[in-house]
Amino acid sequence: MVDEAGGLAPSDGTVAAHITAPALTFPDWGTQRSSWRDSEVTVTGDTELAARFLDTVNVI
Repeated sequence: MVDEAGGLAPSDGTVAAHITAPALTFPDWGTQRSSWRDSEVTVTGDTELAARFLDTVNVI
């Protein structure tokens, strides 16, 4: 969980956004071989913040 400042979620459990996706789809969008937007990624909460975060994910 990442807070609005880009750090770990506060100890009270408050988060800006919650991102959920099947583990099987992560290798494709997590390495930017496909867009997370075209995958089974669900975002709740601050969707703009989550989108900015997901757009930067690139596991190499």
